[in-house]
Amino acid sequence: MFDVFCTSHPDVSAIGWGVTKNVRIKKFQVGDMVLRKAFQNTTDPADRKLAPKWKGPYLIEAEAGKGAYRLLTMKGDSLSRAWNTVHLKKYFM
Repeated sequence: MFDVFCTSHPDVSAIGWGVTKNVRIKKFQVGDMVLRKAFQNTTDPADRKLAPKWKGPYLIEAEAGKGAYRLLTMKGDSLSRAWNTVHLKKYFM
């Protein structure tokens, strides 16, 4: 009975639309400068709460797939794996 109520309730479709309308796909160009998210296993444990949340800047080398990019350090070294756009943000100077 609960399933019938949820699917027939008029606000269910409106709630679903409101959540998905604000999703924006991040697109980067080759050569853009980005920051990558610093995960807990890659930060210094002694820093604890004061550890930086983002690392970089890095350069976009190439698109590695749908929503994934290969990154270069500022010295020109390539990172070993591709990074998803969820874990990247544009770097502004």
